[in-house]
Amino acid sequence: MPGKKSKPRFAAQLFEYFYVVHYQVNMVLEDVMRGPLTRKEAALIFLLYAEGGKESCLPRKLIVERLDSWFDATSSNVTKIIARLASTTMGLVAVTHLPGSARDKRISLSPKGSALIQSMLKKGENYSELLLEGLSDAQIRAGVEFFRAASSFTGTLLPLKKLNLRGA
Repeated sequence: MPGKKSKPRFAAQLFEYFYVVHYQVNMVLEDVMRGPLTRKEAALIFLLYAEGGKESCLPRKLIVERLDSWFDATSSNVTKIIARLASTTMGLVAVTHLPGSARDKRISLSPKGSALIQSMLKKGENYSELLLEGLSDAQIRAGVEFFRAASSFTGTLLPLKKLNLRGA
């Protein structure tokens, strides 16, 4: 197990790959998965799926906070995205009022939205298989374990507000 002194060196080595991983792999993977949706629409759909619990449902306020932190999306911009996703043409999300409030809303995936997520995940899985072709099972397992461990910190140690990265 690496000691404290080696962590800065490893961190520097990891960030040598930031451009390659983020822009050349992740952004392309996102494009493959999202199909005709915009980045913000796809992010909203995935947010509901990943953090919305069993019902794939979140308060609109939380969605606005997340999309603002990721894309600098205004509240009115998020309202337009939700309206488009909820439209009869798309029908990917449903909007309901929170109990006891005529103002606060909850956004949830519709059955059509849930089916779309499954399709997006399958596209991502198929594309990822191409990326993994040249790696051994041991390398893939080590990568998965790294991402599993690293992702456990994103909700607790690395929120943007705590690090005050906005505007830096």
